Amino acid sequence: MDTVINSIIDMEHKAREVVEAAKAEREAMLEETKAHCEELRADIVKRQELRLSKIADNEQQIIDTKLAELTADNEKRLAALKKQAQENQDRWVEEIFARVVGGEDR
Repeated sequence: MDTVINSIIDMEHKAREVVEAAKAEREAMLEETKAHCEELRADIVKRQELRLSKIADNEQQIIDTKLAELTADNEKRLAALKKQAQENQDRWVEEIFARVVGGEDR
């Protein structure tokens, strides 16, 4: 009878050891999974930041190009206006003078 009881007690101890080992393995797997999730999250954040940086750089290039185009267009228009003013300055002065002095109607 003592042998049976000792055998049962030994089985109980072995069963507890198996349960404890399973719990330890479960905890280790949970920690490993948690660490892996954190690595994945960090990788996703890093890739997202890289994508956003590329988009921002691309948008800045578009803005710079458009600004350069607008600046060139404005300089061209300003040059045309200056040329027109220079070419017509004498005539405009004479017309204004004639209207003021001569009293011409528009």
